[in-house]
Amino acid sequence: MNESLFIIWGEEDALGIPLIDEQHRGIVSMINTLYYFMKRGDGEREQLRMLEMLEHFFTIHFIVEEELMEAAGYEERKAHAEAHERFLKELRELRASIERFNEPLELLKSLKGWWLDHIKGEDLKYVPSVRKWMEEG
Repeated sequence: MNESLFIIWGEEDALGIPLIDEQHRGIVSMINTLYYFMKRGDGEREQLRMLEMLEHFFTIHFIVEEELMEAAGYEERKAHAEAHERFLKELRELRASIERFNEPLELLKSLKGWWLDHIKGEDLKYVPSVRKWMEEG
């Protein structure tokens, strides 16, 4: 296992939607950057800055995903959008607690949990609809 990375991106993680795959790689890169700072002993100092950056990026990423699902006519898009909102709320709550307790490891665990549960679970559900829509032009 590569100890310099907290999450390792592999081709098996690609959904086959180029823009979404690129954004997912960006999210993994930001999480790994926080891990880098943590291993260096700068996690507490850098975690709020990284969390702000992630929150902005997630917001943009979710807009893109939701627009693609809408365009593709994905039937479960409302539930998926609600999951996005819940995650952003959890991220803000985590940010508030981190500001009080300074625990970068908790942030990393939460982000990795989201990666595993949402991207590798929920996102896979909309892929057929969006890919079909993309193929149709």
